[in-house]
Amino acid sequence: MSHTKGWLTGKFAPLHAGHINLIQQAATQCDELTVVMSHSAKRFDDPKLELKNRLIWLRQAFRDLPHIKVVWIDETDIPEYPNGWAEWAQLVKNKIGDDFDYVFTSELNDIGGYHQHFNIKMVKVIDAGRLMVPISGTEIRNNPKKHWGMMTSGVRQQYLKKVCICGQESTGKSTLTKYLAKFFQTSWVEEYGRTFCEVDLCGDEFLLRFNDYGLIAARRYEMELQAARVANRVMFADTNAVVTNYFCRLYEGEKNHLVSCYEDLEEYDMILFLEADVKWVDDGLRRNPHTERNNSLQLDALIERYGEKKIIRIGGNYHQRMMTAIAAVQEII
Repeated sequence: MSHTKGWLTGKFAPLHAGHINLIQQAATQCDELTVVMSHSAKRFDDPKLELKNRLIWLRQAFRDLPHIKVVWIDETDIPEYPNGWAEWAQLVKNKIGDDFDYVFTSELNDIGGYHQHFNIKMVKVIDAGRLMVPISGTEIRNNPKKHWGMMTSGVRQQYLKKVCICGQESTGKSTLTKYLAKFFQTSWVEEYGRTFCEVDLCGDEFLLRFNDYGLIAARRYEMELQAARVANRVMFADTNAVVTNYFCRLYEGEKNHLVSCYEDLEEYDMILFLEADVKWVDDGLRRNPHTERNNSLQLDALIERYGEKKIIRIGGNYHQRMMTAIAAVQEII
């Protein structure tokens, strides 16, 4: 039997279950499949849909299938679809050649254009009415929350809401973070600084050195990346690099440059800042029930990085804090 080749194209903005179905059905009908992702600098304003994100989504989805190849073409300087067929066809030929057996598509209106502009044996149509997988990129862009289950894992990470819980020691951050993760059935990131002190420093926070703060920020950021991969619509983090640098400045007299780099990387949709109006509890690691409960420096640092609009200040007893936090998160997901 002869070696058969096919190709298909799409914007994949974003990649969803319908695209996966199209690509996999096509891949089972030829020996070698090329996926041509179309890009135009004039097409999408949403940074989530930028060129590199869409390429990563596709290549991650099919990296374990070597007979599926992903390439891209730049359509910025040609007429927008449905015009410009001749110019577009030349872009495709320049990228992948014109020696293919099949073109696969879900668009019935494109069959004539493929036959006119390409040297192919057959145009194969897959799920043209979107009956097997009833979803479109437009529907997801308009309401990603509603169509969360139709997005691939990589795409979900871009549309994921991230909430960070901050505040002074003994304000209930760690417990509230767990409560919220369990309520919303999602992942969470622990306060790694505490783990570092317990494991690496044998439970003695006094042994923290200046360079340790950078290590704490790096490990915590990696944990957040891992949690984001399995999160369900929202992910929760117990403190962040801004807070790490706050404590570095408090105890070491200056900020840590490496921690500042992680501050720039970390982005959150909401900061829940817990007021220091509950009883202070000495757990063996906390240093000072008075000085460290002064919220102003930490709060000022968070406002400087994220702005006041993203910060929700929460006080009251533990039950009130949980209920207020749940209501606040429900507003953004």
